Amino acid sequence: MEEMKLMDDEEKRRQQQRAESYQADLQAQMKSQQQLLFQQKAQEEREHQQGLMLQDQYQRKKDHILSRPSSHTAGVSVHPFRQADRSRSAPRHPPAHDAL
Repeated sequence: MEEMKLMDDEEKRRQQQRAESYQADLQAQMKSQQQLLFQQKAQEEREHQQGLMLQDQYQRKKDHILSRPSSHTAGVSVHPFRQADRSRSAPRHPPAHDAL
């Protein structure tokens, strides 16, 4: 009888150890997943900020180019490439139309 009780106690102790080990494993997995999620969110935030900086840089370059006097013709903005293309191919003064 005493021997059966010792065996039962030993089995309960092993089950308790397995349960504690399993619990520790689950907690480690949860912590790892939380860290991974935090790193992903931090990466997304860095990429978002980088995108905002690039967008701002693009806007400043665009504004600088469009603020040049050479980019405007009669108050209408013209891209420098189109302005250069127009000056080579189009006549400077449109022909006068005779009124009938």
